[in-house]
Amino acid sequence: VPLDPAMFGVHGVVLTGKMQVGWIGQLVKRPGLFDLHVDGKYKLHFDGWELITCGTHSLRHDLGKGSLSQTYDPLTYLFCKENETVGSCKLVMEAANYIAKTYFGEPPKPGGVHSDHAPAIRRAFEEVWPEANFTQDWAHLIRKFIEGEYIKNRQWQHFEEVENQLRDIHMAHTDAMKMLLIVEAGARWDSFGKQMDIFWDNNLVTPWECWSLSDCD
Repeated sequence: VPLDPAMFGVHGVVLTGKMQVGWIGQLVKRPGLFDLHVDGKYKLHFDGWELITCGTHSLRHDLGKGSLSQTYDPLTYLFCKENETVGSCKLVMEAANYIAKTYFGEPPKPGGVHSDHAPAIRRAFEEVWPEANFTQDWAHLIRKFIEGEYIKNRQWQHFEEVENQLRDIHMAHTDAMKMLLIVEAGARWDSFGKQMDIFWDNNLVTPWECWSLSDCD
């Protein structure tokens, strides 16, 4: 994609492909009806060059198997030295805008955008697509909890109970339901001790308490 990485304070290159251009064209025709996700792939790197992608999620129905599966469809790819900076995240997003305006006459208009707990990605989203609804990525959050990011001991007697409470908060359909569940769960967690304090400080304070269904317009 012919954008100058230096304009974003980045050393790298941003790429796309013919199929991805077609996907972007489909999204342009659906303003407000899709979600964009940016993520740094720390496991996909070479000699200090990290891969950052901007893409969308889609559901696929397999008629033969009668199954429904989710897939992530990257639209633009950035290899850079800077990892997740505001500049690198803006570059991978603006690449999608550039492609859309060049081939389809207007930028894509996502209804929602999301990432993991990454301030640089969130700020870039706010600058590039300020009208889109931001939510913190639930899949990242629950995976980090299950894998021991917050509670190191999987044998902790309350681990399964807390995991279920997090899923309840995520499934809250209204703000009132969400706040009631948070208050009740928080009181329960306090009775256990301080094990959930780090999770609370990272994911249940403004502006990061945005991973429930009620947060998604």
